[in-house]
Amino acid sequence: MGITQSPGSATRRKLTVIISFLNEGEEVIRTLSSVLEFAGGKVDVIIINDGSGSLYDYEKMLSTYPDIVYVRNDKRLGTSVCRDMGVEMAKTPYFLLLDAHMRFYREDWVDEITRLLDEDDRRILCCQTKVLKKDESGEVVAVRKKKTYGARINFSDDRSLLSTEWIYEPDGVPDSTVMDIPCVLGASYAASKRYWKYLRGYEGLKLYGFEEPYISMKAWLEGGRCQLIKDVEVGHIYRDRFPYRVAPAEPIFNRMRIASVLLPEDLKNRVFESCRVQNEAVFRNVMDQLDKDSEKLAELREYYKVINNRDLSFIFQLNR
Repeated sequence: MGITQSPGSATRRKLTVIISFLNEGEEVIRTLSSVLEFAGGKVDVIIINDGSGSLYDYEKMLSTYPDIVYVRNDKRLGTSVCRDMGVEMAKTPYFLLLDAHMRFYREDWVDEITRLLDEDDRRILCCQTKVLKKDESGEVVAVRKKKTYGARINFSDDRSLLSTEWIYEPDGVPDSTVMDIPCVLGASYAASKRYWKYLRGYEGLKLYGFEEPYISMKAWLEGGRCQLIKDVEVGHIYRDRFPYRVAPAEPIFNRMRIASVLLPEDLKNRVFESCRVQNEAVFRNVMDQLDKDSEKLAELREYYKVINNRDLSFIFQLNR
């Protein structure tokens, strides 16, 4: 791992923007530029290169931004590990997690996020997603879709247990700035560093998959909440394929680990069976990994039993 442009030990700012990426090319600079254009110097920035290829010299590309922190992983560690790493490095009380293909539009978004977290830091805040695509010429354009209001987690369809689906235009949307949602989604999440570490973030997840349902369930079970900031819109460029390989083992491992930590035995077994049907060879390999990590899983289960103030029936009802 390499680190350049390291910050001092203290900052007067309240929010750190954490951007992790893998093979994003010019989008890293475009996302950073959009953040800085609308943040007005109110944020620290940590950018984590998760083992990208050599096609782009990201360190050189970012060298004109002397106040950011740039971290280069020698090998791919995954989204969840990189984001937890960024949270650990942050010097501010709050942070915002972003993908490296995002756009901002509102100049006071930092003030709104920090105001809400000052009021109550036991929440995971999700910005409103503006769906973007690149057209044939590479121009970023908005896609006309219904507004989204967070997501729900599937607990009923065995083929896709723990997966998420957007909530579009629900009945009874409140007039308030924020509203409770079952699950964050859209790749722009803000939280308190203190609360994230109390929830133990994405601890134990590997590479890619199911991060949103994991952190959302943990916040609700602990007694906190997940909320949508309705009028802080962040553009997210959606793509037809990833700029990196996603092996089938990655989401299966995370799904089974989450089930092992948070779910009751009957529902855990349903998740396991779903993963077995999906890919039996991967399933058996993950079972071996979980068996080797049984002491750690037991420790995590006990930790959440101690800190949780709600039970899973609340989560099931919330996601209906």
